[in-house]
Amino acid sequence: MVTKDEIAVVQDFINNLPIAEGEKQFARQVFNEAKDSRYSIEDFAMQLYQATKTQPTLLLSFLDLLFKIAAADGTLHPAEENALKSVKDIFQISDGQFENIKAIYFRDIDKYYKILNCTPESSNQEIKSSYKKLVKDFHPDTIVSKGLPEEFIDFASNRFREIKEGYDKIRQERGF
Repeated sequence: MVTKDEIAVVQDFINNLPIAEGEKQFARQVFNEAKDSRYSIEDFAMQLYQATKTQPTLLLSFLDLLFKIAAADGTLHPAEENALKSVKDIFQISDGQFENIKAIYFRDIDKYYKILNCTPESSNQEIKSSYKKLVKDFHPDTIVSKGLPEEFIDFASNRFREIKEGYDKIRQERGF
């Protein structure tokens, strides 16, 4: 189901297109038919790709618009992300370009909370405590001193870097 916020994003997009009013009206009509259609987003993406595959910038712009629509409610729902990935594949857009567009509309800060075994609702003190415990557990010197195999030392070193990065990102976002 298409929400009022999503409709507003599309209307704003159409209103700001540098095209004649008649073409804008046609774009609104296409959108209204598409949102009530029994066809899937993949069907529409395939049609658009066939018509514009020689214009990769246009395809990237359309994917950007879809992300903007998905961001209208502030959350990228799993079904939305899966649909966007399908469109990415149909448009033959790289994973890197997809992630770059996604990052414009959705911050990955939640993953950093998960790395620290915390949530956005955790207090600064809880985050600091979890960080300290994880750093102690995964510090390369600690792992080496336990005489663990090289593979585990590599794993722990990567995990240690993720923990430090997560903490830095959360600190930066929260300003502590």
